[in-house]
Amino acid sequence: KADPKRLKASALITLHEVDLAVAEAKRAVKNGAVGLSLCPEPIHGRQIHDHYFDPLWQEAQDMNIPICFHPPARPEQPQVSKDRFEGHPNQALLVNPLRNPVEQILAVSALCAGGVLQRFPRLKVAFLEGNCAWIPWLLWRMGEYAELTGVAEHPEMKLEPLEYFQRQCWGSVECDEVVAKNLPDFGLEDNIVFSSLYP
Repeated sequence: KADPKRLKASALITLHEVDLAVAEAKRAVKNGAVGLSLCPEPIHGRQIHDHYFDPLWQEAQDMNIPICFHPPARPEQPQVSKDRFEGHPNQALLVNPLRNPVEQILAVSALCAGGVLQRFPRLKVAFLEGNCAWIPWLLWRMGEYAELTGVAEHPEMKLEPLEYFQRQCWGSVECDEVVAKNLPDFGLEDNIVFSSLYP
């Protein structure tokens, strides 16, 4: 409340039930939220690019507010590094460094190659606290496969994954993420926001 013009809320929305998520998104924005924060992990066996979630993406697009993906520290739903390494040797060095980037890699893949950004061309999406140096590699790799498989296997996709990201997405850079310096080589210098934990 010290400076409401600068510090704005992003509402945490769960994906367990899409109709409730849409209702909560509307309520939150009506009460001042400027974005929706979501976990990117699958829920009830549904991936985030499942058509089941389209009403939420439609509502966010209509309200002109961004979707902000951020993996949770202790999820109840599946999470790759946690499911793979927790309870095994050196788990602290394996679970935590991989958790956010790997989950964000899967989220970017689902939205850019899973059809969400094709169906909702004005939807804005941010992938936060997962670093960003991997983004050019991921989009390049998906682009290679899109070129190899051709439109016969994905006729609904009108752009390459890189183009969807450039048009609608942002990743976050950490202050000491020196390996992110090649982002401009892929035309991604305008698709990055600075990441810092409050305060």
